[in-house]
Amino acid sequence: MHYSILKNLVHGVYMIDPNSIWAYQFLLTSLRNGLQFQAAEEPQNTIPYNLDTTEYTSGAVENQPTRISVHSIRDIMLRDDMECGPVGTRTIGRRLLESDADPDVFAHILIFDTPGGASNSVVELSEAIQACEKPVYAWVDGYCTSAGIYAASYCHQIFAHRPTDVVGSVGTMVQFRGVKSGEKDGFGVYEYRVYASKSTKKNQRYEEAINNGNIELVKEWLDKFNERFIADMKTNLPGTKETIHLTGDTWESSEVIGVFVDDIKSFDELVQHIIDEYESQNSSNNPKQSNSNSQTNKSKKSMELAALVALLAISSLEIQDGGAHLTEEQLETINAELETIQALKDQVQAAQQAKATAESELEAANATIAERDTTIAAHVAEIAELRDEPGTTGAQAPTSSDDKPKPKANTVAKGENIVDDILAVTNEYLGE
Repeated sequence: MHYSILKNLVHGVYMIDPNSIWAYQFLLTSLRNGLQFQAAEEPQNTIPYNLDTTEYTSGAVENQPTRISVHSIRDIMLRDDMECGPVGTRTIGRRLLESDADPDVFAHILIFDTPGGASNSVVELSEAIQACEKPVYAWVDGYCTSAGIYAASYCHQIFAHRPTDVVGSVGTMVQFRGVKSGEKDGFGVYEYRVYASKSTKKNQRYEEAINNGNIELVKEWLDKFNERFIADMKTNLPGTKETIHLTGDTWESSEVIGVFVDDIKSFDELVQHIIDEYESQNSSNNPKQSNSNSQTNKSKKSMELAALVALLAISSLEIQDGGAHLTEEQLETINAELETIQALKDQVQAAQQAKATAESELEAANATIAERDTTIAAHVAEIAELRDEPGTTGAQAPTSSDDKPKPKANTVAKGENIVDDILAVTNEYLGE
């Protein structure tokens, strides 16, 4: 009966706050030693329910839904149900989609109080959140770390109950123990693990770590999960900075408003906020916004905040009453940055103009070169023609100056000076 719990605890990769994994270590050790559990009813604080919002308004509006479905993710997140504890994320996801199909439900709240859990628990819940046609709001009631914040990041908005609620711990880990092959275990029994001759890669990561203390293969394997974790968080919560918020550290909610959480609200304040958003959408005659569209709008807002947070070199930007307070120094910083951007734009424009001028000059130079090449080719052809005519080569000079023929006035003897003259003209043309 406790096999499913043990399997979930020891199998796969974990996205869990490190302070919590040690608490569950005692449970794991007890299970390994044969501890038995008795089946129990699902805890009351994890059973979903529909909240009647007419208590928060003047009453029901005709032909409009009046309920918000409320679901809880508490304690360690596992994919499968536990017979003596909370249900798994697969069941929570199924319940969420069933609520989404209820025509009297117009929104959902997921209450998070979890240190995280198994990596395979996230996909079951995140897929259900994304499949919902109605917006899903996350409300942190204590802890929402690692796998918890991973799943919550897919919600339309994230709110914390108190400023001291803990979020973050974006990281991935795995823990295992064992005995070197061929050595005795704690009971004095030899343990051998033998693999087929061609099974050279089977359990290689485990064997390298246990037998040789080499954890590099395990880290390479974990990195694949962690890189996907970080990439998804940056997409879902663009306000996060990889080198600050996505290295495994935890934060109080008040420290990361605009990064991991949108604001601090009590449960009643959250419900009123959801009602106001829904009524605002309907009063402006806009079609009901799907959860996917809401996620897009949220990302755009967070991206703007992220740019300001990065520019002002602060950990987060506190938002109150729909706005943010900026000091005089911060305004000067923003103004200086805008001036820098304008200067860069001017430089780019000047460079583009210079490039166009250079290209025009290059085109003209290429045309001149082509014209000169044509002229040179004509001269070379003329020289070759003159040299091929009789009398240009092979003539014997007269032995006596009296016998030398005298050219006519203002004429040049063929084959003697015309070639030199043409060459002289050509060299002069070429600047030589």
